[in-house]
Amino acid sequence: MFSILSVLLGSTVASWGLLWFVVPVDWLQTSPTAVLIVHVLPPLLLTLGYYLWQRGKAAREALAASAQEERAEAERQQLREAARLQHQAALAARQAAVDCRWLWVCTHAGEALPDWFREMPDGVHWQTSSNDSEPLSSDLLDYLDTPVVEALATLYRELPGAACLPLLLQPVPQVSGIEYVQRVKAWQQQAWQQACPARSLPPVECRFLSGGGGLADSIVSCLQHDPSLPGVVVLSADAPLLSATEDEGDSVQQKRAQGEPGAALVLAVFLRTDLPVPAGMAWQPADEADLYQPYWERPAVLVGDAAWGAVPDVDQPAFLQQSLQVRLAQSSQAPLPSRGMLQLTRALHPALDDALVNAGLLDYAFSPDEASPQQSRRHEVAWLVHNSGDRDRGGMRLAAIASNLSRQGMDIQPIDQASNTVREWGDTGSAASMLLLATAVVQVHRLQAPVVQAYFEADQVSVAVAYPAHSKEPA
Repeated sequence: MFSILSVLLGSTVASWGLLWFVVPVDWLQTSPTAVLIVHVLPPLLLTLGYYLWQRGKAAREALAASAQEERAEAERQQLREAARLQHQAALAARQAAVDCRWLWVCTHAGEALPDWFREMPDGVHWQTSSNDSEPLSSDLLDYLDTPVVEALATLYRELPGAACLPLLLQPVPQVSGIEYVQRVKAWQQQAWQQACPARSLPPVECRFLSGGGGLADSIVSCLQHDPSLPGVVVLSADAPLLSATEDEGDSVQQKRAQGEPGAALVLAVFLRTDLPVPAGMAWQPADEADLYQPYWERPAVLVGDAAWGAVPDVDQPAFLQQSLQVRLAQSSQAPLPSRGMLQLTRALHPALDDALVNAGLLDYAFSPDEASPQQSRRHEVAWLVHNSGDRDRGGMRLAAIASNLSRQGMDIQPIDQASNTVREWGDTGSAASMLLLATAVVQVHRLQAPVVQAYFEADQVSVAVAYPAHSKEPA
């Protein structure tokens, strides 16, 4: 505004000075109208021109600013989409899981079997040996000879294609690795001859399970490193009762932490979650089929055997026809505080949250405006499996777990709706983590609801979630 007035004043002074002192004009002979036009019109035209030029300049600057803002917004959207894709990729990697399709467990029973053991569901093989039965041998491999052969024979009888999957072993510290692998291969031969005498045992890889973190993490990592594998068979066995002594000098504290010396054998089959339906097999879970849904609205079903690797076509349907369908999510680890329930509760806080996210039970949106709390399904958790130990040592651990479960809105009684593997099965040595996972699989299959697992080690605690494989996937 002030610039326009300045131009108007300046142009008026300049034009009038030019007319009066430079241009030779006889104003006495000029009509008043012409004098008025000559004095007024030039300043107005100059001012109008300046105004129009200023408006045009402002418009060009506005267009340039708008274009720059659009480019900046496009760059921000590109960065946001790239961050969203990165978030989705990271979430997909975290939610990669495996399905447990077959399970065999043999444990050394304590004074009494847990109440839930009487409700053992179909599709799970679980055997127990009593305290009265004396071990046939003090050597671990000789002690495992009969139960391992029986477990493998049952597996090959029900799922002959499992012989084409790698057999992964959990290390046993007191046994030589080379000797252990050789004995397991011999057990495989015996079991195959019992189960399928008319067929030859296919070449199978037998090695130790590698990787850090939880068992599900190691299995997922193994399948990701070899995309040609449809699944793996995992064997874990140990028997601390063979090396138990009668000396009670320093064993009281150990028994409180790890339980009475026991024994456990766990054999399980884990498959990928995205295996295609075998060719020629019309298979769809009954609870997912909709008879009234038009065929053009039904989801496409992958059919083929490319992802089944070396498993023969005739043996593929048996895997998907198993009633046991439990999905194991990856775990989350947290350092274990040396003392204090408050510190332990705080340590379990992010571990439980991450485990629920890994299982798709807790919404993990890219941004707060995209959050959907109604999609969280953590209230469906119905059981807890842990190895806190006896009440003298495990009371603080169990209280910390219960506090975090309550914070997440899970209505679980940590005593009546929980399995303490240390109190139920005692000290199972290197098979403790696999036995805890097997217990969680059984509880999921029995209750058809998610189960939280808490596995305490010397310096850390791992929290994971298992849930029915046919449950609704997270959006």
